[in-house]
Amino acid sequence: MPIKREREHDDSDSSATNTKKSRSAWTKEEEPLWRQVAVQVLKDNMVAAARASGHFPGRCLGSHLRPFLGQVKGIPIKRSAANTKTAGNKKSTAAKEKSPCSSSTSSSTVASRYIPTATEPSTPTKPCQPHTVLQMVKRKAEESDSAPESKASPSRKKDWTPKEEAIWLEIASKVLKDNMYSAVKADGRLTGRSRSTIHSHVTAFINNFVKTWKK
Repeated sequence: MPIKREREHDDSDSSATNTKKSRSAWTKEEEPLWRQVAVQVLKDNMVAAARASGHFPGRCLGSHLRPFLGQVKGIPIKRSAANTKTAGNKKSTAAKEKSPCSSSTSSSTVASRYIPTATEPSTPTKPCQPHTVLQMVKRKAEESDSAPESKASPSRKKDWTPKEEAIWLEIASKVLKDNMYSAVKADGRLTGRSRSTIHSHVTAFINNFVKTWKK
């Protein structure tokens, strides 16, 4: 009977060396480079992919992406505290804005001030009429609601549901899996990593990221 010979293993074979490295743990030097490439991939593709999914109608995806990228870089962001402060500042600023013919009193008080009386002396300046004051207040409210910065304010990010966040992370994982290998190869600083290793690293990266996102 023919005897099967075992294939001799050549330790000097470059493919064997690359395979060994592709399965080894990622080093402390590689991780920052990995994060830099991941940030660029997400910056280039995440908003378009999220919008194409159809799961986020009316959401300001660019504003949601910014803190996301910050945390991908390893920068912890206390989003809820920052959002509360920003929202409070906007409310106080809006409260300080006054119409040209209004005072710190309410519109009803302003209206009662300008009811003509027999003893009220005539003045050369025509006072604001009650309906004019109410119209100005209403117009300012409509302008603040339709302002672009109001729609894109960080306070809108607080009301993302857990389901939306889960879908967001799924899309981020797919974007990284679809683009990280070619991006890593084009970057040229992370050598010897195979496609399967990069994909498995994406999965581990996202799983670890879920623990810190939105805390």
